[in-house]
Amino acid sequence: MAMTQRPPELNIPHSNSIVHVSILDTTSHISIPSAYFVQPPVPGFEDLDACAYSFLIKRSNTATKTKYDTLVFDLGIRTDPENGPKDIVEELNTNPAVNLSAKKDMATILREKGQALEDIGGIIWSHWHFDHTGDPATFPS
Repeated sequence: MAMTQRPPELNIPHSNSIVHVSILDTTSHISIPSAYFVQPPVPGFEDLDACAYSFLIKRSNTATKTKYDTLVFDLGIRTDPENGPKDIVEELNTNPAVNLSAKKDMATILREKGQALEDIGGIIWSHWHFDHTGDPATFPS
């Protein structure tokens, strides 16, 4: 039997900065051939069905307020993917096996949770493609 080892010390320095992170259901759903991500195909796993989540990050206990005290990490899928970036629209039009849907946009979800969009200082995209970029135009600049 293998012996377990104690994890290494992380040595994270003390900080007075605290953030509160909330997970947000984007109402997004994607169905896509797994071949987009895995080669060679794995029998029985030809399709990938997934959802996408976003995160609301709020910094607290700060002596000085900044516009970046509240951030959103990822936006989910647009409710109108056909109006998204040209490359994504072309992919959706040429590959009927890719299906995207979202019941609500992130701006609506945040407002329903009581978050004023004017207080959001920025949007962080983990990476650029259709299940994370949402519609940033729904946020005030």
